[in-house]
Amino acid sequence: MLPLRNSSVFTETQWQFRTFPSCLRKKCWPRPRQNRRIAQLTIVVAKLYFYEPESQRISELLAEDKSEFCSSELLISEFHSVACRKLREKIITHRQFREAIDKFMENDKRGDWRLYPVTRETLSSAGRLIEKLSGSVGLKPLDAIHLATCIEYSLHPIFTTDKVMPSAAKELKR
Repeated sequence: MLPLRNSSVFTETQWQFRTFPSCLRKKCWPRPRQNRRIAQLTIVVAKLYFYEPESQRISELLAEDKSEFCSSELLISEFHSVACRKLREKIITHRQFREAIDKFMENDKRGDWRLYPVTRETLSSAGRLIEKLSGSVGLKPLDAIHLATCIEYSLHPIFTTDKVMPSAAKELKR
């Protein structure tokens, strides 16, 4: 996803701030033949801004992909929540928190990804998904909203490191 050349390293806490690389900006991507859109969930997007064990591999995988990156509008509030948790747990400093939020919002305003609206229909679909999967998968409400958004706007594949979402998607195929 994020080549290391676009990273700034803060050695005081061994925390690595990752910027969204220019090669992934929507306007720089070659247009895919089939207009493929890949759904990124918050857990993946956070790894673009905060160093985590899978960050490097995710950076590499996304850098290779020529798809348009998409998500639900929930991405905005969920990213803030992830950043706040990292600050609260003293994983990052206040300065690093502010830089991550500012960079994330800059990427959003620049249109580095497409965010789809969460409508009343999306929420109703999410509720039905929770009901349908209640016997087999413990789907959380926000994950259900992301999944409903993916279904509503035909966003696939879903790119996540979450363990529940792939199970939920497989169950829906049955």
